[in-house]
Amino acid sequence: MAWWKDVRSWIWGPENPDFIDVKTDPFLPELGLFLISFAFGSKPWQARCKRWLTHVNVFASLSGAARTNKWQEARITFLMGHLNILDAKFNVLLTVNTLLLIAVNGLINSPLPARPFGPNTTRFVAVFWALWLVTTVICLIGERRLVWGDLGLVGKRRPEWQELNKLAELTNPEQPNDFKSAVEGHVNALIVAVAKRTNTFRVAVRLTYLNVIFSVLTFVAALLKW
Repeated sequence: MAWWKDVRSWIWGPENPDFIDVKTDPFLPELGLFLISFAFGSKPWQARCKRWLTHVNVFASLSGAARTNKWQEARITFLMGHLNILDAKFNVLLTVNTLLLIAVNGLINSPLPARPFGPNTTRFVAVFWALWLVTTVICLIGERRLVWGDLGLVGKRRPEWQELNKLAELTNPEQPNDFKSAVEGHVNALIVAVAKRTNTFRVAVRLTYLNVIFSVLTFVAALLKW
């Protein structure tokens, strides 16, 4: 069954992949924080703020004079720049799809096309609405993909800044330590986020093309009484 191993490896990847998709923004913890927003002094909110403090402190430490730190900082800045570009592109896609929806709905509700609509017009409208819904959901999924407050994550631990701030080790780039592990973990998480969001965006662009085609077909069919 060597062929099955090859297929399985192609779909799920090797047993020990270089990059692991760690869910950094689970919904239930965020919902729990949202529901207790009025109690900002509570333990969960204070823990979240401490995680952000560690995140900021580690990134600030990368701005030191050490050449290795500058390289690490440049990697994170580069990846974050790509995520910002993807955010802007997703927003453009959502805007285009919204304008298409307004145009199609305006045509349906306008007195210009004859009533009742022909069967082809109804089919084109149904397909357009289905594609519009799928495209919108995919865009929202792409924008949901967040990487935040993870620069202080080492393995499955979230150490305090005092644990990571080991000056003797920070001054020696060759010596492995929690600080470097946290940075590498954050870079890997950013790479996974960029790769998955880029893939999602490319799929959404193709679906938007289909939305444009079916919106044009809807206009033509309505005007020609198909």
